[in-house]
Amino acid sequence: MKACKVKFFIKNQSGITTLLMLVLMLASILAVTLSASEIIRNGLKMSNLQYNATKAYFAAEAGAERILYELRKPRYNISLCADPSCVTFDNSNALISNIIAPGNNIICNSCDDSDEIQIFPNKTEYYLEYSQDGAETVIKSVGTYNDISGEDLKRIVELRY
Repeated sequence: MKACKVKFFIKNQSGITTLLMLVLMLASILAVTLSASEIIRNGLKMSNLQYNATKAYFAAEAGAERILYELRKPRYNISLCADPSCVTFDNSNALISNIIAPGNNIICNSCDDSDEIQIFPNKTEYYLEYSQDGAETVIKSVGTYNDISGEDLKRIVELRY
């Protein structure tokens, strides 16, 4: 009796064809779903990268605004600093550094020290680079965001006058 049922099942191919079609349809649906999820994951990753890069840009922008505000005060003459150098601010909101330029309160550093970095509570930071380009004064505000993955995102705002 059993042998008869097996022969009938082998001769009747409609069940196997249906099963094969079902497996192929499920595999197709799985491939489409995995492709769509990969596209969505990449979009989320790029969105997060843009979000973090915006943080770094705003840190650089804050540094640029800060130096422009300080330079409008008549007591600061940044052109007395060595070319190139870094300037920064202390807790009392004064421009500080290791060497006091004669004739004003601005103090200038070499850019190889971490003392120039201003850190914000949201893991962003900036530092300011000063240089001369012919008759133009160039100030670069470099903003950085330290991502959770350890990747440092940097954005630069350059001021020329």
